[in-house]
Order: sequence, then C-alpha cells, then structure tokens
Amino acid sequence: PHPPPRPDPPSHHRRHAAQEDYYIGKATERIMLPLLRTILPDIEDYDLPSFGAFHNAAVVQIEKEYPLHARRIMHGIWGAGQMSWTKNIFVVDDSVDVHDHLAVLRAMAERCDPTRDIERVRGPIDVLDHATPYCGAGVKLGFDCTAKWAAEAVGGAIPSAERDRVPFVGAHEPEGARMLEQIGTIEGVLHAALPDELPGWLFVRTDKNTGDDKPKLGRAVIEGLRRAVGADVWQTVRPPAYVVIFGRGVDITDIEAALFNWVANFDASRDLETWREGPFGIAAFDATPKTPADAHHGEPVREWPPVLAMCEETRARVESRWEEYGL
Repeated sequence: PHPPPRPDPPSHHRRHAAQEDYYIGKATERIMLPLLRTILPDIEDYDLPSFGAFHNAAVVQIEKEYPLHARRIMHGIWGAGQMSWTKNIFVVDDSVDVHDHLAVLRAMAERCDPTRDIERVRGPIDVLDHATPYCGAGVKLGFDCTAKWAAEAVGGAIPSAERDRVPFVGAHEPEGARMLEQIGTIEGVLHAALPDELPGWLFVRTDKNTGDDKPKLGRAVIEGLRRAVGADVWQTVRPPAYVVIFGRGVDITDIEAALFNWVANFDASRDLETWREGPFGIAAFDATPKTPADAHHGEPVREWPPVLAMCEETRARVESRWEEYGL
C-alpha cells in the first residue's frame, strides 16, 4: 500500500550569511597583526576593507626605507599562510590612514602610476573568487601607492613630482564635462561619473547584467573610452588614472557597492588594460558580469553566479516588522 500523503510540503531550512563574517574577520585582523609583523616587521598597520570581503583586498601601511620597498611587502604577504590568497594588495606610506578607504584610493590615484607601479603575479587565489579564469588560480595585483623615488623608474616611466602635482579632472571642469559627454555616447553606456570623493577615478555603468547575451560589451566600452580620453589635450588637468566598467545592477553613486563589485568581478589576466595618455598612465577594469563569450587574452570565463537578493515580498514583510525585532 502507498503511504498516506503528507499534509504539508516539507520545509527546507538554510542559512544565509550576513554581516557576522565581517565583524569576526575584523577581530581576526587585529589579532593577527602582531603575528604578521613577526615575519614582516616593516608593516606599521594593515586593514582588510569590507568591500574586499577579506580575500579580495588588503591595505598595508609601511614606513618606506628603500626603493621598491612596497613590492617586497607584497611578495612577503603573498607568501604568508592564509594571506597568500589576497587578490589585491594596496601598500601606502605611514602618512595615509589604512582604515580610511577613500584616503587609500586617493593615494592610489595620485601615487600609483598604472603603467609603472602595479605588480602582477600569477598564483593561487581563493576558490570562492568566481572571476578567475580557473578555479583557485588567476592573477593577483599589488598597487604601490607610496611616494616614488627616482630609483623606482620601472619600465622607464620616470617619477615626476611636477607631473604628479597636476590635479585630476573633475566633472565640473570643461575637460571633464566633454569627456563624460563623449563616454555617454558609447553604445551600451548608461551612466558615467567622476566621484567627488575619489579624484582620479571614473566609474561607468553599462547595460549588461548576469546572463545577458552582450559579448565583450565591457571591452568595447574600454576602447570607446580610450578614444574619448584621447580626444583631449591634458595639460592643466590630468585624466582619471583608474576606470572601472560595471554592469547594470551596480549603483555607481554608492562608492562602497561600486568598490565591492570592482574587486569581485575582474581578473587581471583577462579584464585589465593599461596605457599612457601623454605622460599619464591609465588603467581600465572590465568589472561587468561575464559569459564564456567574454574570454580575452586566451583566458576563459567560468560560470558566472547571479546576485543573491530577497524578493520584493520578503523585503516588504521584513520592513513592516522592524519594530517587533527590537533592533
């Protein structure tokens, strides 16, 4: 005989990780600082920013003592146990607050020439990183955001204090307005912004989302952007040093959300282009959602995960009961 039917469908329970990992991770960060300094005593302080979700970004502060000191620190961290999975390392001088993420990224734009001061290393990366061309393996980046010395002319790009004093273009200046207008005409671009909080950075939102059949849209936008930036003569102001191309689902006016999507959605072996515009270096990151058709430089794209979000009904139920939670 057949068993009687169940009166109700089964209920499957699961856990959705929230912000608890962040606070546990910050405690671990503080606990591990003295231990990290036993192998790298040059480190003054460090920070694992929330936008990096721990494995995607680390900011390190040093008191610089010799040329390319920052690069030694990068490689030391990449050889230090669990820190070896770190995808992006930002090294700053002791004059920069490592816990002020905007200050770090401003120092990066001012002091890290993308064609000279970025260290690229192919190696193991956290298996949770969906952007790598192969599971657990990709390219890690080290950004030398320290003030440069003459002996640090890597690749022939000579450090110049005079050139570095040229201010970055802003959205309200003629050059900035022209550039943003031209970028807005590129097919697939929805919005472009030069954030006031981050001089030297340009964020571009495109009409592409997870699973969209728009192959290489990010690459096409980068090429169009190169033409837009190259259409001006940069003398009294300089072009943005760092450009990030996002998908449709990213609010580029939300700096924290934009930074999270930047470090999560690119692999430098496939999604990074650098070039010089006159004396100024520029880096562009394709941080759009990708499909296998977005393979580039011989580097494939693996299955891209969708963004997890509550349905509107659940959101509304939670919002309506906030007073009951006592939080």
